[in-house]
Amino acid sequence: MNTHTTTEATRTTPLLGRRALVTGGGAGLGKIFADALAEAGAALVLVGRRADVLAKTAEELRRHGRVIDCIAADVARPEDVKRVKHEAGAIDILINNAGYSIRRDSWLEITPAEWHEVLGVNLHAPFMMAQAFAPGMVERGWGRIINLSSIYGGVASNPDHYPDMKSDNCTYSVAKHGLIGLTKHLAVRLARTGVTVNALSPGIFARQSAQQRADGVVPGALTAERLRAAIPMGRTGGDDDLRGTIVYLAGPDASYVTGQSLSVDGGFTLW
Repeated sequence: MNTHTTTEATRTTPLLGRRALVTGGGAGLGKIFADALAEAGAALVLVGRRADVLAKTAEELRRHGRVIDCIAADVARPEDVKRVKHEAGAIDILINNAGYSIRRDSWLEITPAEWHEVLGVNLHAPFMMAQAFAPGMVERGWGRIINLSSIYGGVASNPDHYPDMKSDNCTYSVAKHGLIGLTKHLAVRLARTGVTVNALSPGIFARQSAQQRADGVVPGALTAERLRAAIPMGRTGGDDDLRGTIVYLAGPDASYVTGQSLSVDGGFTLW
């Protein structure tokens, strides 16, 4: 039974007193998630591979008046996950956001090294992080694990939507499908412990990572036009479109929501 009392404070800062860890939290969507969680009251642990980026983001987010710690680590490496667990301490909310994609003209071109690299970041890392932090949540009787999947964790990518760029994201799609499967499995296993496990599946967002730009996977004009045409709402996602969703899934109002994949895609997966 949901026994939390709604007050003005809990409406504006529903995560006050909670501590959230965000992987890939220094930039991109991870930074947006971290900002939304801090605004909602949560203290933060930002994890990422680049210490300078994490430090800059932490300094920006301290405007919310929260305690924000940083840990430079590669969560695809088991030894780094062990170190993150030791350095982070007790975590109430785990946001498995770190992600990586490699696109090729054909899935036949994907090398074994690329296959393992993409699955390592997108699927193996969330599994290891859940292993590291779920037991503490269970012991305390409360926790939230939110895995960042994708619309391509539920549907296949249509190459006609990407006419002027490499369109085969096979490994990424496989990893994100697997992440939704992992979400459902952990949700069942943790269902009676006070810990919920959900996936957030963003659609097409205009924000591009530095890695995507380096790999040359930024959509050209024709691809951008076709993607917008494929979205019933007629626009790509913006910085504010995921903030409320992440706070909801991380907070007390989602206590009866588990094992779900919530698509925030402007209706992209409806047709």
